[in-house]
Amino acid sequence: MKEWILFRQSPKTRLPVLFPDEAFFPENSNPNVTKKIDELAKQTGCTITGSGYQDIYWGQLISSIAGSTHKITKIKGSSSYNVEDYGIALAKAHGAGLTLEEFDKEVASVDRISDEQRHKVIEEGDYLPSYMWNVNGWLCEKLGLTVKSQRQKCVPQTYKDDIYSSTLDMTIKAGDYSECKDANVVVITAGLPQKPGQSRLELAVANTKIVKEITEQVMASGFNGVFIIASNPVDLMSYVVSKVSGLPTSKVIGSGTVLDTARLRYLIAEYLDVSSKNVHAYILGEHGDSSFVPWDHAYVGCKKMKDVMKDGKHPMEDLDKIHQDVVNAAYEIINKKKATYYGIGMALSKIVKSVIDNDNSILTVSTYLKDGQYGQDDIYIGVPAIINSKGVRELLELELNKTEQEKLDNSCKIIKEMREQSIDKIINE
Repeated sequence: MKEWILFRQSPKTRLPVLFPDEAFFPENSNPNVTKKIDELAKQTGCTITGSGYQDIYWGQLISSIAGSTHKITKIKGSSSYNVEDYGIALAKAHGAGLTLEEFDKEVASVDRISDEQRHKVIEEGDYLPSYMWNVNGWLCEKLGLTVKSQRQKCVPQTYKDDIYSSTLDMTIKAGDYSECKDANVVVITAGLPQKPGQSRLELAVANTKIVKEITEQVMASGFNGVFIIASNPVDLMSYVVSKVSGLPTSKVIGSGTVLDTARLRYLIAEYLDVSSKNVHAYILGEHGDSSFVPWDHAYVGCKKMKDVMKDGKHPMEDLDKIHQDVVNAAYEIINKKKATYYGIGMALSKIVKSVIDNDNSILTVSTYLKDGQYGQDDIYIGVPAIINSKGVRELLELELNKTEQEKLDNSCKIIKEMREQSIDKIINE
């Protein structure tokens, strides 16, 4: 509830009506002010009501649909509008003209407090939630429900060019690489998709040039946080960022086989009819066809995977088929959708959360091997590592059998050959 607009006299009933601007359930966002105005309205024979965009689209429309629906489990939607059209008060309330740091401090900081603290600042009138906050209360009242708790997340949007605001009478600068200076994490997902007939080396060369330029500009800002890389080929691109940035190798992490591992655990859990939370198996090596699973280090709960398969009279070949299904999953998705989005998005979210929350999760990220770790040196590859606010806290080295070591060696050989053919030259240009 931003402001109360006017008193209006009804020509038929001559009863005065008080209109708040699009705040037709203001009790949620400013109960104290609502109570005072309601008391004033009752003293003068007025009625508080609301009008406008929300009333139509988030009020009547949703309640009408809900009223004709047998069962509702979730209502989800989004709304956008140009704050330029709503005046200076609304533009400022939405953070127009603020830097990312100012936005985080003045607008988004309230998202990170407890529900009790949030209710307190709302009641004191020190916090104005979004319009959707109001609508949730109104909608739940229509459906005979009670709002037990709700929260919102304020996310700033930047634009690639400077924008002049007539409302604010100022030019709002576009976000640029300088904003990375104080960031804890920078995620690089940029890169070209592999074209039909294009070799992996050709793709690697094209994406090395892109990733190198981005890394140079991020570092020029003074960035000293953690890089997380998803650009493909991810093991190679992680190496590129590490060399170009000059940061400690622990602060450059590739998404590695985090997504592959999650898919593996899901399929094994489905096969054995257990929770995926109790499947402890990892895919190692290159994020690609040469990846492998060290089955001797795979467990279901506290029991070895091989023993589970033996006791259940399941052939071990079924596990190899599951791994192959994981390898083929990305190809199938790309064939149907032309790209992968959600799976890698969830994997990146997990890695970022581990860094931000400093939670010391064990993830099969693409990390730097040196001095004979896993028999390798000076290469990024997917292996288990402990991730926290510093990046890679510790690498977990597993004892591989002869076949598994050969597979890892082969993965690393492929990556190093591509580096020697073109990538190292581009890095050093």
